[in-house]
Amino acid sequence: RGCSAPTCVRSRAPGGRRWRRRRSRRCADHPVCTAMAWTDFFVDYPWVVVIGAALLGVLCGVLLSFARWANRSDSSESGELWTCDEVILRCCRRCCAGAGCRRCRSCGPSSGSGVWSKAVVVAGLAVCTMALDIVAFVFATGLQERLNDMTANMVGDEEKRIVDECMRDFEGMQLDDMKYIQKRSDCIAQLEMTDRVQLLPNIRLTVDERVCDPAYLCEGAVDERTCMDSGEPLTDSFSPGWVTYCYDLISKSKAARVHTEKAQMLDKIEATCVGKDSWKGYERQVQLDYCMWKHNSAGLCTNSMRTNCPTDTSCCPIAQNSIAGAGAERLVRPNRFVCQKSPTVGLYCQRVDYTDASAQGDFDANTTRPLCTDVTCPSFGWCRDFADIPNLCLTEACEMYRRSLGMAAAVIACLAVAVALDIIDVLLLLRCPRKRKAKAILNMMGVAVRMLTYLFCVAGGIRDFTRTAMQHACFSPAGNERVKEADMSVNAAGISVLIGMACMIWIWYLTAKWGTVLIGLPHTKWHDGYA
Repeated sequence: RGCSAPTCVRSRAPGGRRWRRRRSRRCADHPVCTAMAWTDFFVDYPWVVVIGAALLGVLCGVLLSFARWANRSDSSESGELWTCDEVILRCCRRCCAGAGCRRCRSCGPSSGSGVWSKAVVVAGLAVCTMALDIVAFVFATGLQERLNDMTANMVGDEEKRIVDECMRDFEGMQLDDMKYIQKRSDCIAQLEMTDRVQLLPNIRLTVDERVCDPAYLCEGAVDERTCMDSGEPLTDSFSPGWVTYCYDLISKSKAARVHTEKAQMLDKIEATCVGKDSWKGYERQVQLDYCMWKHNSAGLCTNSMRTNCPTDTSCCPIAQNSIAGAGAERLVRPNRFVCQKSPTVGLYCQRVDYTDASAQGDFDANTTRPLCTDVTCPSFGWCRDFADIPNLCLTEACEMYRRSLGMAAAVIACLAVAVALDIIDVLLLLRCPRKRKAKAILNMMGVAVRMLTYLFCVAGGIRDFTRTAMQHACFSPAGNERVKEADMSVNAAGISVLIGMACMIWIWYLTAKWGTVLIGLPHTKWHDGYA
């Protein structure tokens, strides 16, 4: 009872690492926890999988040898030597009558039972290998998706983007219109059911960081040479582009104290920067209009524009809420981020629930715990480095993440090649059974591709990154659960690749051993003599 939604955590036990339930001892043997424990065991001890596959191969070899001995036929009768000759859809008597031989035996399908048993074993191993590669490919695809979800809400305002996309057909309507109010309520209800907005990082960038950067806004511009800046900032060779020019012009108009000078600047801003068609034809026109409007009203919140957090909520994502109206229920959602300042990286947004759990005192609904800092929370530094606020990726957390993304893409590519080789291998087995050299080379390539895939998973650092991210827990509960799923995906993909590689090694060995009689027609035995 109470085990329908398992929450498994890794703990240290005298016998090694195991998974247990967090709630009660009665849930310790939950199937989900048991599966996670076995997965963790096989990943930590891959040699167990290799030895198990080898023992399975030895058992298959013993069974095949016994089957071959049971289906053997005597090579001689009454002291006479017999030889074999292939027959195609011929019965025994007709073959012997045509050859003029005296006696005939071991004719018909029974003589080829050993051949067909070999074919069944090799074909079964080939199909099993292909299935394992497909399973590993699915897990690798899920791994890459979960790695991408870790930065889903790191930049920009995902909630605002989803609501704006939902309200696109209602732009320009009055805010007190009941159709507008009802549609916004529906969009907020749809937003609550979106899993992506629940994957919140504990530390993220301010809402305008990188979104309103001139280099980003000028991508695909009509004339990038006039849009983008040229030269090094703070040097004589620096020449601002149109975006930086508008930013500077808006900042100067806010600081101007002379009425006539300020009026001239505002007219120029209206015609050049914030007008309706000021950025028409630019690929990022929507972002340009937003950034100019934001800077002209509340001011952009980036580390290049501000040095301190404002008193309002313009620096961090604001929770999207419905609008109150006649007969309409309003859903009020609290803000989840607050602006903070670091002496090393500048301004950033911190999740309000990322607090110091070890703080002493009486805390209730009106008094919350203090937010985590680099001193009070051990995981704060790693989470801040993972956010990569300066956009330089000089920290270990950021480098591990980007390397894991690249390795995940490489794993998917290698598994796609492995599946293609499996299909070609099955086709060769069915259509060209006598080309054993080509099949052996194909099997060797399959083993090499799987070995490379496993090295990408383990030596490439994907598993190390997912486990480190699990230890630091830099996300909301839903986000941390997604990190656990990524760790399970990389473990499952690695195990599937190891088992598939063991199967391919056995296919390679059996192909080289049995050679051209892997798949063939039955044989007949006849005496080289004439009547």
